Amino acid sequence: GSGPPTRPPALPTLPRDAHKGLAGRLLCLCGSAEMPGAAVLAVRAAARAGAGLVTLGCSAERMLTLVPIA
Repeated sequence: GSGPPTRPPALPTLPRDAHKGLAGRLLCLCGSAEMPGAAVLAVRAAARAGAGLVTLGCSAERMLTLVPIA
């Protein structure tokens, strides 16, 4: 070819109405008592990066600091 070689995109593009199962699943295991916000940042970043389903796994004690009780 006459131009530089092309390569496919790093992640395939999905239609806007694609089911979340097509975009992959991620399990974040977090549990630092000193940095509970790191779990929130990791889960939000994964969702924004395109993971279809993000699950947070942590201890019950950590969950109380991450999710306020209404």
